[in-house]
Amino acid sequence: MSEPSKVAGRNADLAASLSDYPSATATGVVKATNGSEADTRNAQAAAAMQMQRKDSEELNTRIRSDGTAQYVGLSSSEKFKQFQDDPWIDPNALEAADPALSDGSCCTILILGAGFGGLTFAVRLLQAGFSGDDIRIVDSAGGFGGTW
Repeated sequence: MSEPSKVAGRNADLAASLSDYPSATATGVVKATNGSEADTRNAQAAAAMQMQRKDSEELNTRIRSDGTAQYVGLSSSEKFKQFQDDPWIDPNALEAADPALSDGSCCTILILGAGFGGLTFAVRLLQAGFSGDDIRIVDSAGGFGGTW
């Protein structure tokens, strides 16, 4: 398939997907107000621009002027401070345990994050022949599994 044919196919797909716009038909042919068939490419471009304009207007309704200042830090808010604590661990027991890593220790591979991705990466390393002693997984939470 030639490049112009690919572009025409994508444009026809775009026109077919514009069911919200009454001027576009499933075949990509748009009827002009005088009843004649307008140029398909111009009609598709106009429909795409109309969709872009609609998306831009929607985006502008969602962007706030205060930017990132709208977010509240968990540690600085009395109302939300409890959400930074891990409910599944005993912080005293965690502090009393020997750390998995200490100053001056080394490991071959350090994985940051014990969520799904970090655990999967560790499994793939084991399958590739690395020893479990070569791998350390570090997470800010008290256990494994991430946020899911």
